[in-house]
Amino acid sequence: MSLLPCCPHHPKYLLNSDVLPCLLPLHQGHNVLLNLKHYQSNRDIAVLSNDWENFLQKQGLDGILFRIKYGQFCLVDDDKHAESWRELERDYLKYIEKPPSPSDWIISSIAVVYNLTLVTKNVINFKDFRDLTYESFC
Repeated sequence: MSLLPCCPHHPKYLLNSDVLPCLLPLHQGHNVLLNLKHYQSNRDIAVLSNDWENFLQKQGLDGILFRIKYGQFCLVDDDKHAESWRELERDYLKYIEKPPSPSDWIISSIAVVYNLTLVTKNVINFKDFRDLTYESFC
């Protein structure tokens, strides 16, 4: 298992972009609060940098203030290790005729390479990736 270069600790979960709106108080119904408690320690959470920036921009939020209020979690970027895994996985995905979306492919590769559990609302999008551990946020 490789350690994420940007993190002083090793998170357990990588949040997919479909889960990010659930971080807002506006969306925190009873079930969402229970789900977020499962990932209670912010030290356990990683988010793709691009997903995070896009989320903040769409919500009109100040990233620095949001992170101060809701905690520091690890922001990760695509890298050469994840890219290498995608190269290996490419032939397999062609063989089973299940080409993934580019964003699903990137987040899956980062989760596999860094031994993170991908947390998503759309588990069906990730069922064909080998070696990927994922769980439903619902």
